[in-house]
Amino acid sequence: MLKPAHGFSLIELLITMAMSVALFAGVITLTSQLLTSQRHLSASLEVENELSLIEEILTNEIRRAGYNEHAVELFLSRQRSPFLPAITLRETGVEGIADCILFSYDKNRNGILDTGIPDERYGFKLHDKALEVRRDGATCEQGGWHDLTDPRSVKVTDFALSQYISPAGSRFLYIHIKAHHTQFSQLLHERKLIFKVENG
Repeated sequence: MLKPAHGFSLIELLITMAMSVALFAGVITLTSQLLTSQRHLSASLEVENELSLIEEILTNEIRRAGYNEHAVELFLSRQRSPFLPAITLRETGVEGIADCILFSYDKNRNGILDTGIPDERYGFKLHDKALEVRRDGATCEQGGWHDLTDPRSVKVTDFALSQYISPAGSRFLYIHIKAHHTQFSQLLHERKLIFKVENG
C-alpha cells in the first residue's frame, strides 16, 4: 500500500513564489522611494545650511559697512570719512538688478581706509552661480573674487540688492537670495534679508 504524499503541490508552490516576488518587488519599490526621499531631504538640508551660513556672514559684514572709529572727530572737524559711502550697489548681470555690493569699514579702528594688509574694502557679488567675496579691492567687474559658496553642490541663482530710504531718512538694504542643490534643481530655497545701514 502506498503512503499518501506529504508536501506542497506544484500550484501551491507557484502561488507562494508569485506572492514572494510581489512582496519582494514592493519592498524594493519602498526602499527606492525611501532612499530618494532621504537624498532629497539631505540635499534640502545642505542648501538650508548654506543659506544660513551666507545670511550669517552677510549680516556680520554688511552691518559694519561705513563704520569709522573716529567718526565723531571727523564730524566735528567737518571732514568726510574715507569709509563713505557706506554701501555701493552695482549691476554685473541682469540689467536693472544690482547683484554686487561694495563697502568698507574701519576693521582695525585706525580711522584710515587701509588697502594693504588688512584690506578694509569688502563686498559680495553673484558670479557663475556662486556668491563671491571681494579680494584686494577688486571692482564688481574685475576677477580675483573668492567663492563663498561652492557651485558644485549649491547653485546660487539670484542675489538681488536694492536700497530704500525712509521718510525719516533711515537707509535700508534689501537682499533676496535664491539657491538650489545641483542635483535637485526643484529644491529651490530663498532668503529675504533687510538691514538698516547704520553708518551711512
